[in-house]
Amino acid sequence: MQIQTLVLLSLPLAVAMALAAGLFVLLLSAWRSVAVGIGWAAAMALTDTLVMGAPLLHLGTAVFAGDLASVVLAAVALGRCLWAGSEVRLHRAWLLFLLVMAVSFGRGLLTYGTTAGVHVRDYFYFAAVATYVMTFDWRRAGFGALFRPWVTLGGALALLVLYRWTVYYLPIPDLLPPQGVYNVDGAIRVIGSGDAILLGQLLIVLVYFSAVAPTLPGWRFLMLPLAGLVLLLQHRSVWLAVMVGAVTPLLMARDSSRAVRQLSALVLVLSLVLLPLIASEKGSGLAAQLGQSAGRALRGQDTASDRLQGWAAMIRKWQDSGPAAVAIGNPFGTDNSRVVIDDEGRVRVITYFAHNMYVQTLYNLGLAGLGAFLAALGAALAGLRRLAREEAAAGPAALLFTLLVMMAVYFIPYGVGLWQGLVMGTALAWVQAHAPGAVRGPRLAAVQGGAHAR
Repeated sequence: MQIQTLVLLSLPLAVAMALAAGLFVLLLSAWRSVAVGIGWAAAMALTDTLVMGAPLLHLGTAVFAGDLASVVLAAVALGRCLWAGSEVRLHRAWLLFLLVMAVSFGRGLLTYGTTAGVHVRDYFYFAAVATYVMTFDWRRAGFGALFRPWVTLGGALALLVLYRWTVYYLPIPDLLPPQGVYNVDGAIRVIGSGDAILLGQLLIVLVYFSAVAPTLPGWRFLMLPLAGLVLLLQHRSVWLAVMVGAVTPLLMARDSSRAVRQLSALVLVLSLVLLPLIASEKGSGLAAQLGQSAGRALRGQDTASDRLQGWAAMIRKWQDSGPAAVAIGNPFGTDNSRVVIDDEGRVRVITYFAHNMYVQTLYNLGLAGLGAFLAALGAALAGLRRLAREEAAAGPAALLFTLLVMMAVYFIPYGVGLWQGLVMGTALAWVQAHAPGAVRGPRLAAVQGGAHAR
């Protein structure tokens, strides 16, 4: 009896020690290998989708899957930056972006308490993942480190979408979530736009850039299902990003005939998705729904009208908040509410974020923060464009340029997040790793203009 009591009393300590050991192994592995860190981010991104954004733990405050990913990667990034002998360098504009974000969060924490933490969460995810991947030399890391987790996550999301559609449309009530749908914005949208853009970017990679990494050619069979999923999920902003991503390689290609063939392949894939929908009785209804969805978007109906009004209202609030807000933004935690008039003429108050990364960044980080982000983005695009001209065929630089353009387009209707931080960070790191004239140093060094790298 005493032994059983001792075992029960020691069980919490044993669990705590096991968790601590696991955390230590994870931190050490992520420190040594960027593939481990990206894999951890992918695992937490999938977990967040599985639990539909619900918190995983309650430790005085709600802890989400993205928190677990970003805290680990932020800790590793900070350690790698400060470690003696490290040759990590971050672009000065990116350092300024991080600084303004930290100041805004600090001001918000003092003024609004934990509300500031809620508002900064997505920016922290974005910054943590981006900074983490910037601390590695991508000449040695290789693209397999990026795309093995990406393809795995994409495949898992595809299976999840098919499962949720099956559960909802059969239906199987016992397997549905308590609210009866997976997304209140549309029953068919069983995953969010952040996951849909990940699938859209993977589709463009497989169509145009499958030769870039050894991992990719074996996954080209996913092109048809990915095209179908991106289309049927009806995230119209993702459609726009994918269309821009499909055109971008054509504008960059040195061999235009090859790029046209690849675009033709994408058109064929989309046709193979659409033709069965149009031909079948049930599919024709879905095809009509897709056409109506696209038509409403083009006419500025549905969410488009609310967003345009909301952007204007947020910019006016930022302008009226005083010189400090204009310079460095309203602190995180500041009220986001604004008034809009919907398609039926009703006055509505909306309180969620601006549905535009650039507007939200201007609101919370001011001209300094938005300017710093745009400078870092511009430096990455310019550096990748230069490197792409030196490539014999569509290679890593052209691939990253295309993904970055898709990210920039996606940010017009949506905000920052975990996976797009991976795109931003890898793009900047690739430019710095392959540009001449790097200044070496034992600790963190700033590199200006994306023109220098190790």
